[in-house]
Amino acid sequence: MRDHRFDAPGAPALRVRTGGDGPGLMLLHGFASGVDGWPVEELDRISRIRRVVAIDLPGHGGSEPARPGHAGGDSLVDLLETVRHEFLGDGPTDWLGYSMGARLALSALERGVRMASLLLESPNPGIEDPMERRARRDGDARWADRFDAELLPDVLDDWLAQDVFASRADLPAHEAARQRSVRESAHGPSLATWLREFGTGSMPPAWDSLRVARVPIRVAVGARDPKYVSLARRIETTAPDATVTVIDGSGHAPHVEAPTAWGRWVRAALESP
Repeated sequence: MRDHRFDAPGAPALRVRTGGDGPGLMLLHGFASGVDGWPVEELDRISRIRRVVAIDLPGHGGSEPARPGHAGGDSLVDLLETVRHEFLGDGPTDWLGYSMGARLALSALERGVRMASLLLESPNPGIEDPMERRARRDGDARWADRFDAELLPDVLDDWLAQDVFASRADLPAHEAARQRSVRESAHGPSLATWLREFGTGSMPPAWDSLRVARVPIRVAVGARDPKYVSLARRIETTAPDATVTVIDGSGHAPHVEAPTAWGRWVRAALESP
């Protein structure tokens, strides 16, 4: 895999990691993560069947800080399409997103981006109830204020203490340290921008787009993440061509907590008709 700096007029410069052969696969990480958070050995296996393009989203890893209007939404989808064209050309591309990256991939689906298939790891297509959306937006805003004002390691301590991340306590020490290093490479005020502009309370719900999706949708969730198992089952009954894989022994981040099983899911999803 090789790193590139990608510059587009009026947008933050991005670090893009590419490697492999075959049809293209766009890889979108989660909140406060980055390309270094993906499992190295599994990416190597995937790169034997796909040309992988993994992106540090604005404010993460080696990319420039997020600018207003470039954290989720149409502007970022346009930027990702420019990246795709630069490194993969114009052919149909598989998209894989984890958590926040899954929501971003769903935004691309809503925009009508040409996809061969859509792989979603721990996705939440959005909150439809207005009161629930408002409550989540208020919660995201409180976190955003902290990411703006406090030292990043201190806020991350509390962020990772949320129930959704409880299963990460079982990670081997070396992997926990690696993932923490990736998170601390993020830019705190950029994370605040992401939460305000593209938190689950702010993103437009994507359920209507799923109902009319014309691409195969493959979903993976951890068995120890019951909320997201429930969301995955709803996606399965909503989209015309969707299947769900529940990965044993994993919580919200199968690619971190069960990388071998995650890699098998990715390769099977890419090779299935």
